Amino acid sequence: MKRSRFLYVKEEVNEEKLNSLEALSVEYKRYLQACINTLILAQRPKVSLKEMLTFFPAEKLLSTTIVQCIQQHAIGVVSSWYASRYSLKLKYTIKKLHEEDLIDEATKKALFTVGKYSICKPTETISQENIGFYWKLLLESGNPPKVSHRMGMKFSILTSNLKEAKKAILA
Repeated sequence: MKRSRFLYVKEEVNEEKLNSLEALSVEYKRYLQACINTLILAQRPKVSLKEMLTFFPAEKLLSTTIVQCIQQHAIGVVSSWYASRYSLKLKYTIKKLHEEDLIDEATKKALFTVGKYSICKPTETISQENIGFYWKLLLESGNPPKVSHRMGMKFSILTSNLKEAKKAILA
């Protein structure tokens, strides 16, 4: 079972802690966008846990635990975008291309398979050209994900320790 927690900061919070969180947020979003761009340039909607260490760009400012959280966040963002573009736009685009005789039946099936199952490596029935063509259609179908100021930070249970404050003094 997946649990989420939203942490809201009270107005009376320690100014130094608030500034630290703001600085972390800036670095988090910077690296998140770099990871998203890496996935899109490599035409990969997802990456296995084993590959994550070597796939994404190195990061020197953030801890390794936070870096892993950001990488998983980027995979979630890109795979969600990929899946929604397929179901909302690309299925119909592929059908239209086939109806207009711009692609043959085998290409149509390959493109549907690439989109539905997030295929990123060639197989017996799917060529690298099919994958590249699908990504061309994907990028033409709408803007790739961009990190905005509204996007929050996602952390695992390993990055935070929620407990009762012992010396919290409110002014």
